[in-house]
Amino acid sequence: MPSDYDIAAAREAARRAKANSTSDWWTAVEKGEQTRMKQLLADGQDVNAQDAMCEWPALYYAAWKNRLWQAELLLASGADVALQSREGDTAVHIAAMYGSLSMLTLMLSSKVVDSKNERGLTPLDLAKQKRKFECVGALQKAPPWSATPHHLTTRAPTATLPSAP
Repeated sequence: MPSDYDIAAAREAARRAKANSTSDWWTAVEKGEQTRMKQLLADGQDVNAQDAMCEWPALYYAAWKNRLWQAELLLASGADVALQSREGDTAVHIAAMYGSLSMLTLMLSSKVVDSKNERGLTPLDLAKQKRKFECVGALQKAPPWSATPHHLTTRAPTATLPSAP
């Protein structure tokens, strides 16, 4: 008799391989349809498209479901971790809030996000509020992030003025 774990694993494998799905990004990620996600990528669908209701991108759903394989696929395909939902949350906010250190670490390897959501909370604030101490530590160790890309903040050298005698 198969265990509950074996049954759940078999269902997950079947969902990932479902080839005849017509799901959109968000449904494919939420249901764990790996084949459909690859089809959407092959069809040139925008990996950063957001759902109409909450403006959640697919990466946000992957963080919410804590599916590293999905987040890795989406990030490798150009997903933006700093993309905000209607409430101002990013996938980094979600990973920090739900305490998924492995997901948060993956997100932070792409870009550190310290933006505030509509409640004025950063991912660090959410991790502290939810008592996700491993995530708090990871976020505190992360280098500061700027909304302006580095190549736009680099200044040309300025001429040195002679010092006064």
